Amino acid sequence: MGQGNKSIGLALGGLGGSNAHGVGVLQAMRSLDVRPAALSCTSGMIEWTARWLRGDDLRAELEGAISKAKPYPDTLRGANWASILVAGLPGVFRTALPERLQRWMLPFNPLDTTAWLDRALPAQQWVPVRPDAVFYEIADTFNQTGDIALFFNCYDPDDGCEIVHTNPAGFNYLKTLWAARGLTTEDVGGGLEPERVGPHGPRVVYEPITAEAVRDALWLNAYGFGTRAHPRQRIDGAYARQFILSEMVDVDILFIARPQAYAWLGRAPQNYAEIRDFETELWFNAAYGQQIKAIEMVNLWIREGKLKDNGYKAVQLEPIEIEVQRSYFDYFAEDITVFDNAYRIGQNHIRLALEQTE
Repeated sequence: MGQGNKSIGLALGGLGGSNAHGVGVLQAMRSLDVRPAALSCTSGMIEWTARWLRGDDLRAELEGAISKAKPYPDTLRGANWASILVAGLPGVFRTALPERLQRWMLPFNPLDTTAWLDRALPAQQWVPVRPDAVFYEIADTFNQTGDIALFFNCYDPDDGCEIVHTNPAGFNYLKTLWAARGLTTEDVGGGLEPERVGPHGPRVVYEPITAEAVRDALWLNAYGFGTRAHPRQRIDGAYARQFILSEMVDVDILFIARPQAYAWLGRAPQNYAEIRDFETELWFNAAYGQQIKAIEMVNLWIREGKLKDNGYKAVQLEPIEIEVQRSYFDYFAEDITVFDNAYRIGQNHIRLALEQTE
């Protein structure tokens, strides 16, 4: 099909066991011969984006991941979740039982409540086991992609700063966008920080893609903070901004593969697990909603003639939302039906959006 003369953007947001939705949308783009000019991804979607760029069989790769994460039938959802808690996720993380036992062996003040909590309920629940070769391969794949501006993020809690990593094509994309808007940039330790509109907004720095950057972007909260293996404190950027949208506004159509909906699907939360699921979706929707609001406000001002030139353009937003409610127990358990549904609705949505703009 192709995309004609329309520039396309694709934003992918990671969400544990719902990454299959974004993978299905990637497969839909491949089947329609649509290649975005700009693509952003966070958390687990970083690895799936690299596989898509390499031309891997995404459905086969997903089936392999599912077989590792689900040793029991889907009817035993609780057993599969318990298996992950006890044994970890093969190839991704293991449980931090040895580290927990070692922590108890260290001397501490028995009158210190915090010291007891650090040992009884430590932040470090899992230990990442992806080999370094995976991070280098992803970084090389992204940096060697010259026709797509690629973005992913991590977050530094110590500085309260989000770091967006981008490939050479991404830096060219951003510099063109910033120059059109009359923004100046400052060199920050080998990266760039654009002129901020005001002093109170979130601080974002742009840095090149390295293997260490990929490692940071896949560092879950449950891996712990300030460990010997990871003293820098940078963590998975999806916790700060699940979708990178504000940088994607120099395209005509922006598709957004949403692994959760704005509305709560199914029955209202009735137990602890459902409340945690509800809280997570509200949390992840917060940064997404603010970015969407800003883009739609600019679109409105352009339509009303209040904003002309100055590097701004109208962007057609096309969210592709998952159609089912994924539960708390599905955060690390993918489902092939999620992929198949996303592939189906992704194809229909992308085809219709492109046909309407011809």
